[in-house]
Amino acid sequence: MKNPKYLVVYALLGLFVLSAQGLQAQVTDKAEDYANQAKRKTERRIDRSVDNAIDKGLDKIFNKNKNKKKEAETNEPPVTDADVYATDAEPSTYKLEEVADVTSNDFTGSFKMAVTTQKGGSVDEASSGEMHYYFMPTQSATQVEQGGEAITVVYDLQQKSMTTIKKKPGGNKVAVILNRPSTQKLALSSNEIKVSRLASTRTIQGKKCTKYIVEAPNDYVTLWVAEEVHCNFDLLMRSVNAASKEHLQKVTTGYGIYGLPMKITVESTTRDEVVEMDVTDLIQGTPDANVFNTDGADVTDLRNF
Repeated sequence: MKNPKYLVVYALLGLFVLSAQGLQAQVTDKAEDYANQAKRKTERRIDRSVDNAIDKGLDKIFNKNKNKKKEAETNEPPVTDADVYATDAEPSTYKLEEVADVTSNDFTGSFKMAVTTQKGGSVDEASSGEMHYYFMPTQSATQVEQGGEAITVVYDLQQKSMTTIKKKPGGNKVAVILNRPSTQKLALSSNEIKVSRLASTRTIQGKKCTKYIVEAPNDYVTLWVAEEVHCNFDLLMRSVNAASKEHLQKVTTGYGIYGLPMKITVESTTRDEVVEMDVTDLIQGTPDANVFNTDGADVTDLRNF
C-alpha cells in the first residue's frame, strides 16, 4: 500500500490538471464571445432606452409608483427611486489588473455565500452551492459541509500556506498543509467594463444597499452593495482563492466597488445563463478562532514536496 502522503499528492495533482483544462476551455470561450461584442452592446443599450421610455410614459398616464407596486407583488424590501445614475457623471471604466499577492484583510468577520447557477432555465447543481467564509487580519478560511463532514481550508496570507482540515462525524480531525496558490489576478483582455452607481437602495439582511450596474463584454451584472461594510471585496475573495474556482468566478469580482455586495446577479449576454449570489449570516468582528486551528488533528505537511 502506498504511503498516505503520496496518495494525497496524487489526488492534488489530478485536481490541478482538471483546473488547467477548465481554464483552457474558458479562454476559448472568451475568444468567441469577444467577436460579437460591439453588436451585443448596441442591442442592450437600445433595449434599455426603449424600456426606460415606455416606463416613463406609463408613469405619467397611470400616476403609479412602480416600486411600491413591485413591493406589494413580491414582498421584497422597499426599493427607493428609479434606476437613474446617482450622479450626472458618466459610468466609470474599470479594468481588472494584475496585482500583488494579498497579505492582509481589511475586513474582520464572517458570512455565508450561496451561489445559484441557472442554465437554460434549470438550476445547475454542479456549479451551485453554499460556502461559509471567515476573515482575520492575516488569515482567511472557507468551510463547507460534504457528506456530513466539515471541510475547512485555512489560508495564511503571510506564511503563504494553505491548510485543509477535515473533521469526521466521530470528532477525529486530519489536516494537510500545502503551499498557498498565488492570489494574483490577471487583467481581462478588454477594458470596456463600465460601472454605474444608481440612486436605488434597498435593505438586505438589515444593511442598506446601493445598486450598481456593471456592463462587461459578456455579462450584465447587478450588485446590491452594503457600502457601510468597509472592505475590498476583490481582495477578500482572492484571499480565499475563490476567483480561481470556475463556479465562483462571476460573483467574486467587486469591479472596484468598495463595500460588501450582499446580492449579485450576473446575466450572460452570450448564452442562456444566470448566476446569483446571496450573502447571509453576516457577522462583523472577530470570528470563531476554532475555525483556524488544527489542535487535535493528525497533521501532514507537504510544503516541501
